[in-house]
Amino acid sequence: MTRPPPEETWPPPTETPEADPRLFAPATQRNREPILEVLSRVLPGEGLVLEVASGTGEHALWFAQHLRPL
Repeated sequence: MTRPPPEETWPPPTETPEADPRLFAPATQRNREPILEVLSRVLPGEGLVLEVASGTGEHALWFAQHLRPL
């Protein structure tokens, strides 16, 4: 893995749908709250979680922010 030159911001700033629509899935905005509600009930209070095939990664980021300390 190569390192970015020191003058670059790292990590890169969050992209916007206008910059690259592949980084955003409209369904994420619609279903993240209902999914979070279920996960909050069924997951343990702490531990490790492995996300597989996360696509854009939006759900993984959302859940990580709301399901700490998992």
